[in-house]
Amino acid sequence: MAGAKWQWTWVKAEYPKATQILDFYHAMEHIGKFFKLQGKTSNEISEIANILKREGIEPVIKLIKGEDCSSQKKKKERQNLLNYLASNSERMDYPSYIKRELLIGSGAIESAHRNVIQSRMKLSGQRWSNSGAQNMINLRVLNFSGYWNRLTEYLKAA
Repeated sequence: MAGAKWQWTWVKAEYPKATQILDFYHAMEHIGKFFKLQGKTSNEISEIANILKREGIEPVIKLIKGEDCSSQKKKKERQNLLNYLASNSERMDYPSYIKRELLIGSGAIESAHRNVIQSRMKLSGQRWSNSGAQNMINLRVLNFSGYWNRLTEYLKAA
């Protein structure tokens, strides 16, 4: 997920045992923007991304703090980035997530949302009640997940 506070609060309330992961690519957008302002090359920023994946957030924070910020703009950008990382650090344990084979990017989920849900639910003239929409989503998830046969077997047995 991206870094919207309302999303984290909702997930924590509804799924207290869930592992919350800040989208890696979203985090790197923020980190990369700062290092680009510092004059770093794409290769150098890619190496920082690799450090974040291999070693976690602390070495990256040390790199950020070690950067020379001669202008007020750079100082402000560094502080904004450090604040962002501090508020999201508990969701940035990428080495652990990778070891556990969890997704660190939200692209696959966003794509599934477009393909599984939006392509059906937003057809011209569609109107859905909450329960009707949920039922349609459940059916489409079953189908796209390869479990449609289980549903038809269940219905035949009923």
